[in-house]
Amino acid sequence: MAITTILGTDLPSDSRTVINDNFADLDTTKADLASPTFTGTPTAPTQTAGDNSTAIATTAYVDSLSFSSFESTAGATHSLTTTASQSVLVTARVMMTFTAGSALAGDVNLKYNGVVKDSIPVDRADSTTRGCLVLQYEETPGAATADITIDTTGSFSPTLSSYLITVQKIG
Repeated sequence: MAITTILGTDLPSDSRTVINDNFADLDTTKADLASPTFTGTPTAPTQTAGDNSTAIATTAYVDSLSFSSFESTAGATHSLTTTASQSVLVTARVMMTFTAGSALAGDVNLKYNGVVKDSIPVDRADSTTRGCLVLQYEETPGAATADITIDTTGSFSPTLSSYLITVQKIG
């Protein structure tokens, strides 16, 4: 809002012009209250963790959040490296073909560094069929490098036709 008239006769006319110009500059260089446009490097307070309000999220706030990353391997072994703060959700999908008369008494295992984390018993001997098993576990292993494997134990003779190991790293 520019001032166009100055009351009083004490100011010379050129002083009035300077005052008017200064107010006009102030009016055009401010940010509007509705939909402001910021220039330079504006700053804002960093919100606390877990704040889901409509407050401005600074880059410091976003950088402090934990995000997920995904890895996958089409095979029976996946090498995994985690940091100290990461937790992992491991999912394995195993496609199997059962042949009529095959000996099926055993387990399909999902292992982390050789330790069984999930296991599904299979006991089947009928017509030829296909099946999909899903094994899953979650943990926070700390900073580690590990092998995730799928294997079988017992008297097991179906064809394990395809594997997919998916790892979601959180943090």
